[in-house]
Amino acid sequence: MSINGSIQVAGQRIQVGKVHARKLVSVALDEHTITVYDADSPLTAVPRRSTTDLNRTKAKHQITATAR
Repeated sequence: MSINGSIQVAGQRIQVGKVHARKLVSVALDEHTITVYDADSPLTAVPRRSTTDLNRTKAKHQITATAR
């Protein structure tokens, strides 16, 4: 997620909020909705405007675990 708390999925920008900025989230695409999850709790569900299939995935700011 970006520093301003938004994410772009299937050509649609979704605003989740600055509280969730830079967090790793999961996205579920349904036929009519896009749902953004933080762990197991849903953050937001928005109507899906695009009817095209999702044909590629791209992630930025991936979090990697470091061994201590």
